[in-house]
Formats: sequence, C-alpha cells, structure tokens
Amino acid sequence: MTFSLSQLNKAIAQAVQSHFPDRYQVIAEISEIGTRASGHCYLNFIEKDAIWGETVAKAPAHIWRGKWNAINTRFQQQTGQELQVGMKILALVEVDMHMQYGYSLNVIDIDPSYTLGEKAARRQAVIRQLKEDGVYDLNRELYLPRPVQRLAVISSKTAAGYGDFSEQLKQSGYSFSIELFEAVMQGDAAPSSIIKALDRILWGNKIFDAIVIIRGGGAADDLSCFDDYELASCIAQSDFPVLSGIGHERDVSVVDMVAHQSLKTPTAVAAFLINLRDEEYRLLDNLKTRLDKSVNLHIQTLRYAIATRANSLQLAAISLIHRARASTTSLNTRLQTIPQARIRTETMRIAAFQKQLDLLNPQNILDRGYSFTTKDGILVRDAKTLVAGDTLTSHFKHGKILSKVIR
Repeated sequence: MTFSLSQLNKAIAQAVQSHFPDRYQVIAEISEIGTRASGHCYLNFIEKDAIWGETVAKAPAHIWRGKWNAINTRFQQQTGQELQVGMKILALVEVDMHMQYGYSLNVIDIDPSYTLGEKAARRQAVIRQLKEDGVYDLNRELYLPRPVQRLAVISSKTAAGYGDFSEQLKQSGYSFSIELFEAVMQGDAAPSSIIKALDRILWGNKIFDAIVIIRGGGAADDLSCFDDYELASCIAQSDFPVLSGIGHERDVSVVDMVAHQSLKTPTAVAAFLINLRDEEYRLLDNLKTRLDKSVNLHIQTLRYAIATRANSLQLAAISLIHRARASTTSLNTRLQTIPQARIRTETMRIAAFQKQLDLLNPQNILDRGYSFTTKDGILVRDAKTLVAGDTLTSHFKHGKILSKVIR
C-alpha cells in the first residue's frame, strides 16, 4: 500500500489521538530550551540511564505562548530560578502529532514543587556523603587563631562584595593582611575554579590564619554551585579555617554547612573579623588592669612588711637602752653606801660601761655617718650569707633604702 507523506502523518496522528487521548505526567530532564519571536517556548526532553548516564529517550516539546508566561512566572516565583538546561522537571503534557511538524509533547503545566524536591534531594545526598566520608565537621574542629590577621580571600576581583569587604576592614583601623586568590564565583565552572584557588593557597609557602570565601547576592540558581560535593569536601578538609560569606539570605548552602564559620554576606564576614579584634583589645585592657592591681597590692604588702620589721628593730634597741639606763640608775643608788674609794672605782667602771653603751647605741652609730644593713629584720654580718635576689634594708641617720643583691 502506498501513502503520501501527509496521508501517513494523518494516519499516525489519528492513531496517536486514539491511543493517547488524555494528559500525562512526565518526568524528564531539559536538554534544550528557547523562546521564539512568536512567544512560544520550544524544548527537548531527555531521560538518562541511572547508572551510565546515557540518554535512553528523547522527545521534542513546546509550550504555547498563552501558557508560557504563566508557567514560567510561577516556576520562578516558587523556585527562585528559571527553567534551564540540565533541570529535572515534572510536566503535565498532551501527546501531539502535527501533520506538518511531526511528533511533539504539548506542555500544559510544570510542577515547581517537584524541581524543588529534586534539588533538595541532591543536596541531602551531598550532605549524607560528606558525613559518611567523615569530613563534614572537620573544618569546624580547627582552632581559629587569635588575632585573625592574615587572610586568604577567594573571590572575583571585580565583585562588589569583595570591594565592600576590603573597604570595611580598611576603615576599621585594625591591621589586616589580605591576599586575593581569584576564582569564578557562579555557574558550572565555579566549583573547579574555587578548588584550584584552594589548592594555590594550601600548596603555597604562606601561612594564613583563615580562608575567606565571599560572593555578593544573586539568584538561587547562581549560588547552586556552592552545593557541589567536591567543593564542599575540599573546604571541609582545608588546613586553614574557612569563613564563608556567600551573600544569600534565604538558603544555607552545603559550603556554609561545612565551613568553620558561616556569615550571610561579605560585609558580615568583615564585621565578624572586626568584632573579634575588638574583643581581643577588651581582653588585653582587662588583663592589664588586673595586672596593675596585683602589682600594686604586692608592692603595698612588701612596704608594710619592711616598715613593720624596721619598727620592731627600733623598739628592740630602745628597750635595750631603757633597760641599761635602769641598771645604771640602780648601780648609782647602791654605790652611795660603798666606801669612797670603792665609789671612785665603781664610778669609773660605770663611766666605762656607759661609754660602751653609748658606743653600742645604734643611733650613735648612725649619727657618726655609719649605717647598718638588715635582711628580713636580721642584721647582716657576713656578705657571704647573701644570694642573688635577696632584698636588703640599709638604715641611715635619716631614713633607709631598699636594695637587691644581683651577684
């Protein structure tokens, strides 16, 4: 039987319409997508083998202009991103066999919740793998040096976020050493580019206190690269603590989860570093105040101990003099009853004794320009008994001084 092409296509169209009259939900990956001047959107759907990743099915599809704007707007509002190549979707379709254009799927609707769930599932799989590998918590276990001063920054040189970060640190008045390691910060090329920057940092000959990964805000799709397994694994196993400031408020990326410290924006990272320095200076001021108080207290205690010992020596000398004078008075009274010759003899002895007392009087020694030295309230008679570090008190006619043995 011979058919014209139109007859064959018509027969196929009728058969397709007869066997596939309903609407069907289809799970597929977008391999091509684009809009025409007419306002219609044309796509190619594919299905890949779960193990080998090879394409096992392919079908053209279209979304007519009347539905395209509504479907696209709702999808962006709910997912924060546009329909694009590589995205897995759940679409409601009709099977269409056009006489002129051939077989195609007419897309009636796309379920945004399925794509969100697929993205979340992929991210959970990455997190689960990092935990199974035992690297998920490694970077958070590193010690963050104090002060944090030497910073290796991974960013785009022209990014506004990097400029804001650098300027905020500069205006803080504190000294920070910043070295930029440029990298692509969005899209499919970002993970490998950031990993290369990490390798340059870790294999270089410089020591850093921390690595800072910063990027300004952007659409959710622009930041999906920070959910990459290889990138997150490299950051988790970094030798230096990693501070992330990727600039997204709604979601937390896997990179944020494995970083030592996650901040929302580049300027938040700068504020965190400045606050750390403020805390360090407050701690130093507090320690200085406590040290000053402790030193002053020890000085006052030492002065009191020295004064107490000196007063004890003076009181002992005065007591000795009073006792000697009392003895002299007693002898004079007794001498009044002794014969004159004996009196003269005893008087001479008393005078000699009095002279010896006067010579022994510490005050008389001091009056003649001499001094005497004590250690811990005990008179020093032999320099050999002293050792380095001993504190000595030298007594003069007017006042006294403290000195320390240094030999």
